[in-house]
Amino acid sequence: MPRLIAIDYGTKRTGLAVTDPLGIIAQPLETVETKQLERYHADKLILSVDGIDTVYGLTTYYNKECTVDVTMLAQADTCIVAADRSKFGHSAFTKISDLSVADYIVTDGQLNTDIIEKLNSKGVTLLQ
Repeated sequence: MPRLIAIDYGTKRTGLAVTDPLGIIAQPLETVETKQLERYHADKLILSVDGIDTVYGLTTYYNKECTVDVTMLAQADTCIVAADRSKFGHSAFTKISDLSVADYIVTDGQLNTDIIEKLNSKGVTLLQ
């Protein structure tokens, strides 16, 4: 089973933790300068966002978090966005990226047909 890395972002330093081989218990890994996240590779990135908009893309309220998100997007093979239905059609303060970087969007409820069609046109697979 692959290990999972948890990220606790900071202005200058970012905390990392890695799970055991079974993916159950996380152990502190290290605290690194945020720029050093470029050294890491992720098979899958699970990204939580504050807004998903078909025009503005994936957004967050936190500028500092955005830096970590953008870095890890570049380091990941697959991007899975996790967002409840209240995040759709909403944009927050800082743009993370266009919707096209999301391979999958996982949400908790039924979305209207218009949003589903727009997401599909961007190449995003929606899991409800």
